[in-house]
Amino acid sequence: MVCKAAVIFSCSFSLVSYYHLRKLGLDARRYLRYHLKKKGLMRKSTHDPTYLDSFQIKTPIVYLSDVVIADECKKNFSKDWGKFQKRHSDDLSKTRKAALKRFMRRIATESSDAFTRNWVSIRYIGKTMGYGVFAKCAIPPYKTITHYAGLLTFDADIKQQNDSTFVITDFPKYAINGASHGNWSRFMNHADEDDDAKNVIPWELYLPEGPRIVFTAGSRGIKKGEQLLYSYGDSYWD
Repeated sequence: MVCKAAVIFSCSFSLVSYYHLRKLGLDARRYLRYHLKKKGLMRKSTHDPTYLDSFQIKTPIVYLSDVVIADECKKNFSKDWGKFQKRHSDDLSKTRKAALKRFMRRIATESSDAFTRNWVSIRYIGKTMGYGVFAKCAIPPYKTITHYAGLLTFDADIKQQNDSTFVITDFPKYAINGASHGNWSRFMNHADEDDDAKNVIPWELYLPEGPRIVFTAGSRGIKKGEQLLYSYGDSYWD
């Protein structure tokens, strides 16, 4: 089979002898791929390396550790957010707000949320549900675990069929779009508010640089092996 492969690709690069390929053993395919790439005949991978390395899933979604303001919004966002902050404040206790801010500060300092990726795995569940997020270790009650990363963009520009979007309750002009860019939180699935399976809580945090949706474990914590679930809210289903 290896010799046949060499003959098939001989039109693209110099023919490799059967003896040489046998000598290379498992490196034979790598050798063929190298020459295909050199000739520009091999299709480039569209899989994001962070999702592949951290979670062993193949996806074209670009991994982001934090919210990034879309180019088309940059001109208006700073002005709009400044006005909003003068009139509104997040509905959080001082203790909760301090904990969430510490979490976001660490991500900003490290320019990465890599420290959160060791806590969870992403698994394929099925055609209807798609992927889900599962705890690799026990997570204590109310521990801050992640936030919703993505592109901050105009909500009006987001397609209606996009189901990976977080709208800020009191700042509905903008939304965090996780359809093509985002972190592992975008793979967490829904559980009804009164469902005992719900074990994650989303909190709206207003920072000087913009809004964030930060997630903590629920009041009972999360057991090792449990799927991470939170309520998407009533507006999601409208």
